[in-house]
Amino acid sequence: MYQVLIAGTIEYNIKQLEALSVWGKDSDFEIAQKVYQGEQALQLLRQKHYDLVLAEIDLPGLDGLQLLRHINQEGLCPITVILSDTVEFQYVRECILYGVFDYLKKMPDGETMQKLLFRAREQLISQGGTYENERELRYPVNAEEQIVRALSNGNEDGIRLFMETVTDLYGMENETPFHNDVIVKKLYLNVITRIFDRYRWLYHYTTIDFYKRLDYLLVGSATGFADFYKRKLTHLFELVKRLYLTSADSNLTPLLEYILDNPEEDLKLKTVAQKVYLNYSYLSSTFSSQLEIHYNEYITNVKMARAAFLLQNTGMKVYEICGALSYQDANYFTRQFKKIYGMSPSEFKAVSNGDDFLDYSCL
Repeated sequence: MYQVLIAGTIEYNIKQLEALSVWGKDSDFEIAQKVYQGEQALQLLRQKHYDLVLAEIDLPGLDGLQLLRHINQEGLCPITVILSDTVEFQYVRECILYGVFDYLKKMPDGETMQKLLFRAREQLISQGGTYENERELRYPVNAEEQIVRALSNGNEDGIRLFMETVTDLYGMENETPFHNDVIVKKLYLNVITRIFDRYRWLYHYTTIDFYKRLDYLLVGSATGFADFYKRKLTHLFELVKRLYLTSADSNLTPLLEYILDNPEEDLKLKTVAQKVYLNYSYLSSTFSSQLEIHYNEYITNVKMARAAFLLQNTGMKVYEICGALSYQDANYFTRQFKKIYGMSPSEFKAVSNGDDFLDYSCL
């Protein structure tokens, strides 16, 4: 269980927090210690690990802001929450500067606290935090291996297997929805991380943060989470499938990997053939027949995918991206981009707004 330290001003306030029906198995958080002085809280934090601190801002002696400052500077606790009757900007600003996780009006009701604990648990998981009985969770190790293997080999059955596994996990008896959420999210993140580890070239065309970023509007809905994960996994699968072409001829693998790792280089076939020590004549006669796409068309797809990434994730101008991708004619570059994405680079940059929303089926 995650350990909580509460620092309150009076016993009544702490009893109100204790009385909320959010502690224990349903949230994975339990109140480990209660104190009424900021100095006491600081001393305990220096002696023992706590996962979450709930502190009132007007603690006697060492107040909540001063306590928060020590916690932040000394790295004493990963999650800190301030409770206050005031929402004056100066207090909120200081709390933000000292890394507060949330700033709540005291005393919070059960629904507010439940949502807070859910988000705190998500944060702890993302930081690699675990609770003592995590090994008791029924994590589907074998299913993870099968999902990663299928997706890595361009087999869409990996998506189906993932959804079947998620359905089974949410149907587990004797497990709370919170426990099931932990397992499902861990499975999803492990699959995403392993795909990116296997295909390091992906970082030229997308960001892993896009796939790891979760939408808290889906909280409380197992179906919503499952659909969210499926949509993200499918997006990644389509990107890999469209750019990393498969062939029975293993000689083409180093060629494809070089191209995907170097989208801004000179990718004329003769040049790339020399880079990967393959015969130019052999490649020119083999590429199209094996991969069912002309070499120049494939290079255009790769460069346009890189262009889309640069438009979304950098401040580069269109003409700068054009030059970086070795296009001498900006009009030609724009025509090629529009042919794939249905809009000009400038229009794409305006509507994408930093979100990796592309439908890679167009490649």
